[in-house]
Amino acid sequence: MLETNEAHAVLAISLMAAMADGRTGSEEREHLRSLFDSLSSEHDLPDLPALYQSVLMRRTSLDAEAAKLSSDEAKSMAFEMAVCVADADGTTTDAEQKFLDTLERALGLDHGRAVAFEQDAETIALADDRPEDDRMDADALLGPIDTAPAGVAAGAATLPEQTKPAQLATAAQPSAGDLATQAAAKETAQAVDSTILKYAILNGALELMPQNLATMAILPLQTRMVYVVGKHHGYTLGAGHIKEFIATLGLGATGQMLENFARKALGKLARKTLGKTAGKVAYAATGPMMTFATTYAIGRVASTYYAGGRTLSSLDLKSMFTRELDRGKSLYDQHSGSIGQRAASLNPADVMRAVKGGGI
Repeated sequence: MLETNEAHAVLAISLMAAMADGRTGSEEREHLRSLFDSLSSEHDLPDLPALYQSVLMRRTSLDAEAAKLSSDEAKSMAFEMAVCVADADGTTTDAEQKFLDTLERALGLDHGRAVAFEQDAETIALADDRPEDDRMDADALLGPIDTAPAGVAAGAATLPEQTKPAQLATAAQPSAGDLATQAAAKETAQAVDSTILKYAILNGALELMPQNLATMAILPLQTRMVYVVGKHHGYTLGAGHIKEFIATLGLGATGQMLENFARKALGKLARKTLGKTAGKVAYAATGPMMTFATTYAIGRVASTYYAGGRTLSSLDLKSMFTRELDRGKSLYDQHSGSIGQRAASLNPADVMRAVKGGGI
């Protein structure tokens, strides 16, 4: 359990990690500012926006924030969050590695354990770059579900060209009189609905696991989900295209990773200030719900996009994502039991094995 000053220091260090390579653009900085404003409101911590400004304007330092961490739990969490945030957009850069090395020394961590965690984190991050690779074996983690959500109307958006087999070119737009084609289209829609919900439940379950590496697996799984959805609609997608598609929705990898871990850190703070039960309720109402809803919304927009020929504007895509995100939030209570059951059946070692390619 974290003290208030420790939780703030963990968030400050994570934010520094997000900015360590100097590639955080104005749009992502605005997303991070909005995140801290939102977290401030959700957790009644009005000093969080000030913390963001302090890091952004360099009014604090890595050594100063590291010095605020006295417990082993806080130190480990700060380092692990920093590693995961730094790795969110791919392989760690030289600037990011220098930051992590400095942080390791400032926290006085065991070097062997730190290196092992960094290697595992990079393995998961690199899985994001091979969504089509069977070695990821992500589908082996998906459990059965009882109910699939209703489908949505077809639509699309313009993004970099992908190769679509000619024989499947008309599958998304069957003629009214072709019953066989209509039946195939219905079967595809049902398969896509089931796929999206399974990934949303799995990702929500990963948020309930205490291990930070489990949370880090969410981004590769979202990438894998979009790949599978595209495959159902006749598209074979590359990792670069999928990342650009997700970014078009306003979801930067670094920002999304920081948001997931920030909610987890504040959940630990809630357990300290409000009591164990209240803290669990506070975190479950934000972390797993937001991850479930975000994954669901990404999947629904992807299905609309690939089913309809990629003709919507980026603005339309973002608007659609906002609507589907709200819908995902409304569906959370309906599926929270399945999420809890899925979390109880997950083993951290199995998650790592699946991501590394060993299957489960």
